[in-house]
Amino acid sequence: MDAIAQLALTQKAQSVFGGNNTFLSFPLTPLQYTQDDLSFVQNFNVSRLKEFSLLVNLIPTGQAWQPTEAYYLWDVYGDVLGGHDTELAQSTRTAQEETQYQRAVQFLSIAGADGWPEMSPAVKAYNQFRDQWFVLQEHYNSVKITGETTTDLALREQWLRVDEPRLRQQLRDLENRWLSEGFKQEVEQSQEIRSRLGAKNPHRTWGEWNSKFDPSINALTDVDGVEFYPSSFSPMNALASGSWQTFNLTRDEVDAMVKTAPAELRSRLAADLRASDIESISLEFSSAAIVRTWLDSDLFKARFWRFMDRSRRLSNGNTPPAGQCPAYVSAVVFARNITVKRRVQPPAPATPTTPSPSSPATPVVIRPRRPKPDIFIDPTDFPKGKRYWDRPSVMMKMVASPVTSLDLAYPILAQTAQPNLAQGNFAQSAVTQPLKADAQSLKVNSLNTAQLRPIQTIEPADLPLRKPLRPVDRNPEISQAAASKAFLRLQQEAIMRPTLPQASKVSQEPSQTKTTSTAADQIYILAFICKPVPLSPNPDSALQW
Repeated sequence: MDAIAQLALTQKAQSVFGGNNTFLSFPLTPLQYTQDDLSFVQNFNVSRLKEFSLLVNLIPTGQAWQPTEAYYLWDVYGDVLGGHDTELAQSTRTAQEETQYQRAVQFLSIAGADGWPEMSPAVKAYNQFRDQWFVLQEHYNSVKITGETTTDLALREQWLRVDEPRLRQQLRDLENRWLSEGFKQEVEQSQEIRSRLGAKNPHRTWGEWNSKFDPSINALTDVDGVEFYPSSFSPMNALASGSWQTFNLTRDEVDAMVKTAPAELRSRLAADLRASDIESISLEFSSAAIVRTWLDSDLFKARFWRFMDRSRRLSNGNTPPAGQCPAYVSAVVFARNITVKRRVQPPAPATPTTPSPSSPATPVVIRPRRPKPDIFIDPTDFPKGKRYWDRPSVMMKMVASPVTSLDLAYPILAQTAQPNLAQGNFAQSAVTQPLKADAQSLKVNSLNTAQLRPIQTIEPADLPLRKPLRPVDRNPEISQAAASKAFLRLQQEAIMRPTLPQASKVSQEPSQTKTTSTAADQIYILAFICKPVPLSPNPDSALQW
């Protein structure tokens, strides 16, 4: 896609999926999967589970998803819970408060077969309605933008008189069902009591959080001795056929999104100087929340703990936030069947060196361009049938070609800018130098599933992973049992999404268009939905320290 298409798609995605308490981070390189790759929980695939867990637990730092350091959410969380630099306030609950607290906890969770706490039936019902509400709200936002930006009077009338009242009523009806059938008030009241009274017994709450984070219970260790904390997504059927919704941009929306984009970004992409031939962009999307059975995000907003080093901050709470952990990934937006339709331009006069244009009616499949290695491989380096990534010494010889363009919509800044996190904007340096194949560049490339497999065979010291601090038990029976429990817990924490009504596509196309589409079997991560961490720690001075 060209710069205008990239800018328009990401601007609309921000409007549809973003919110007051979240921001979107867009991959700079395509994160491409198949549905089988992402069915790792159903398939009990430990390798895929590890890849996904590593990806979604990197610390996001801005609108451009380009983590430059292999530092994970479990590193931050475990460091705080470890208590080496953490101090807790002194407080206890009264007998009456303890009764209230236990009643709330028992309403929100039940003990599973292995004693591990699971979501109660009320919380599962609550989460199902919440998921449906988010999906319907996203659909409403998407159609709203189309209806309000179009110059087509018929489409505008359709939005004002038909779609807006219908979708608004659907939201009201769903909210009423959420109250009557989804235990909305009861669950939210119990959550508030658990959080408020949990703060009145810091040491006990801290112990409960530590028990969930216990690496001997809820962490996995791979064959290289690398420890990670499993993470998945919910609904579990987010990639099933009935869970996808249509996302459209008309040519009017493309123009509107470019105009409302930040001026600096428009200038960087030279979008103000380009005339677009885009008639429409469409894709199918499905959003899903990240499931972490080992994390309680209440830690970030709890006011009963502080660092002994008073200057240390996980987050300064600013907009945008900064610190050791300014945000974390709370959800992902998957995309498939990305299609761009353009007006057919008059063919240029033929010259001896100009190839004949292909027929406009022939669909062109877009595939992500991967950096092409500039490398000479000596055949004697390999036994017959071996791949080049089976030899770490040869892998380290590779030097990637400069990245000049990407075919997909979402890597909006790959050609133009790098994030300047301290200022909350983007620096002006363009990506013009070749990427060096040092350990750091390999760490960044390893975030792509398609590229991770070859890089995983490099020496463990080069991997973007943390080594366990305890001896690793290599007993395969114990490892298999631990993995099975982890998969079952992830399944128990996920919900199932009911089949969604499919929206019709919006089109403003002339009769002659050229279509480009992504491969039918490919699923991409369009964006990470990130939750900023509030001021943390933010100790309450009224407590006894």
